[in-house]
Amino acid sequence: MDKKKDAHTTTFNVGAKANYAIYEGVDLKATAQYGMQKDLLVVGTPWTKAIVTAGVGAKLTPKLKVDVDGQYQRLDRFYLKEGAYEQYKYAPVTNMIGGINWNYDITTNTVLKLGAKVIKSDVDNDVEPYKSYIARVVTGSLKVTF
Repeated sequence: MDKKKDAHTTTFNVGAKANYAIYEGVDLKATAQYGMQKDLLVVGTPWTKAIVTAGVGAKLTPKLKVDVDGQYQRLDRFYLKEGAYEQYKYAPVTNMIGGINWNYDITTNTVLKLGAKVIKSDVDNDVEPYKSYIARVVTGSLKVTF
């Protein structure tokens, strides 16, 4: 059975985005998204999402740019079982993500990039709460162009 042929769903997505230069070299940004899918044959919602993002970027010196971002996600997902939707064990989940990135132009053709991010994911049910976690990610790169 081909699931693509048997799918009778409609998807709704809406969002807004704003960018604002508050000062020379300092920018604020924000986005908001909401989405959901409805099954037209079975009463139910296979998934929903709500995501809000905010950030600030600043050029501190002619060579150094710093970006700080944060994101909140609320995600829910269901699966079809015997004609009704049931919630996955790892859903609903709330994710909070914060990060900082530094870009330093060492020379005209050499850029040093450093970043750090923290991800906190909370499973909001009593069935498997141990699936919640905190992840810390550190990145770095040196880009040389010729």
